[in-house]
Amino acid sequence: MAFHFPFEVLLRLRKSVERQQEMLLVALTQQMDQVQREIDKAESWLKVLSQRDSATLHEGTAASELHFFTDCHDTVEHLRQSLKNEYVKLREAHCRQRSVLEHARRDREVIEELRQRQLRTYREEEKRAEQRRLDDMFLMLNRTPR
Repeated sequence: MAFHFPFEVLLRLRKSVERQQEMLLVALTQQMDQVQREIDKAESWLKVLSQRDSATLHEGTAASELHFFTDCHDTVEHLRQSLKNEYVKLREAHCRQRSVLEHARRDREVIEELRQRQLRTYREEEKRAEQRRLDDMFLMLNRTPR
């Protein structure tokens, strides 16, 4: 008789849930990386704009030009701050998702451990049954006629 685990469907479900949660965590990680790259770009633009501001002040520029560069700087700074806020939210979601994944993993591991225990028990019982059959055959072959 072949081994049958009565909760096989549940185990497959737990594995599927864990895989889905893992994929969500990966997606959040990718989003965090993308936002971090955008933050880095904004910061590099801020450096460029600051250098440009310094150069225009030394060269003497029109007020309208100075006002334009100040507006650009403010816009990029606002964008950088928005991106940082988004990054914080993503990091919090990432932490929550990691907890969800760990919970899903523990749920799967509990069912897998139950399956392993039942499989060990099944194999031990199969060995015992085989040994009994061998013992019975030995006794039948070695019976002395009286």
